[in-house]
Amino acid sequence: MIVVEIAAAVLVALSVVLPARGVVPRNRWLGIRTSATLRAPDAWQRAHQAALVPMLTTAAVMAVAGVIGCLLGQWNSEPLVVAIAAAAVTGSVWSTWIAVRAVRQHPEPDHPETDLPDQVLSVTPPPGARSPSR
Repeated sequence: MIVVEIAAAVLVALSVVLPARGVVPRNRWLGIRTSATLRAPDAWQRAHQAALVPMLTTAAVMAVAGVIGCLLGQWNSEPLVVAIAAAAVTGSVWSTWIAVRAVRQHPEPDHPETDLPDQVLSVTPPPGARSPSR
């Protein structure tokens, strides 16, 4: 179980490092996804750059705790697994708070372009078309 926690530490770090470097653009699957960070591509990157230190610190704590657990032969120690999971949650909340704060301190004007798949487009029906509610 500790090996899974160490792998999770690597994934936690990559979830912020890749967007901060511009490798992963705005998306709904990887990174810190809030309305503030998804607002614009520059807000996305700025938020992840601000969250680098807290998230890398979290990943380091998780990995070191996992390695120490392995060295001590505590492969399935429930208290250690719970402590590492608590560190992951705490670090994620900390990183998200830092990221959103960074975006809100330097707000960007609304960008008309959007590339997110869940954006709703307003469509006007042609004259004489029946509404689905009729």
